[in-house]
Amino acid sequence: KAKIGDALLKMAREAEAGSEAQLQFLKFTPRFASTPEHATALRAILSGEEKLSGREIDTDLKWDLLTGLVTLGAADGAEIDAMLATDNTANGQKAAALAKASVPTAEAKAAVWHTAVETNDWSNTILQYSTLGFSRGANIDLLAPYVEKYFQDVLKIWNTKTFKMAEYAIVNLYPITIATKELADKTRAFLDTPEITAIPALRRLLVENLDPIDRALKVQAKDN
Repeated sequence: KAKIGDALLKMAREAEAGSEAQLQFLKFTPRFASTPEHATALRAILSGEEKLSGREIDTDLKWDLLTGLVTLGAADGAEIDAMLATDNTANGQKAAALAKASVPTAEAKAAVWHTAVETNDWSNTILQYSTLGFSRGANIDLLAPYVEKYFQDVLKIWNTKTFKMAEYAIVNLYPITIATKELADKTRAFLDTPEITAIPALRRLLVENLDPIDRALKVQAKDN
């Protein structure tokens, strides 16, 4: 991940000024940021200390950069709230929800899980972006406790939410960051339980969750 972050940052800096390629490299750099050096670079670009030729750092890019800093523990909720105060739009609220859910602490992950699974306090959109942020940048240790909880809570999610809200939660809370054979095997076993086979729409979501795990495992096998 660090190598990908390094490469994206380098390409963003070297891309043609103002080009679409430059924009895409810059947007994806925070997603793969994982080192103190990455945090320093993101902060410099966000603050304007470092300028990329031909590229204005617009509001969407500011949110991308800030979320990258949050996942690295280099920005906190107060900074998210401050940016939301300057961009209290529908897009700003979505970005803030994603950023807050990306905070890399056990407390933050527990809060997202509780609200997403145990309540219906969030709108569809805030649920979507909060659950997207749940796995963003999180290390495996933070997500490991949620593997068992995921399979314990899937039916509860399905039975207590609208289809769209259940879809967001079931897809986005799946611990895909933990791309192990154990997770794949556990998912397959769960797919074959009577409770799941009786609900084809739910089973389809779980099968779709499994696809990227299988692809990742194939890549790992080739690398070895």
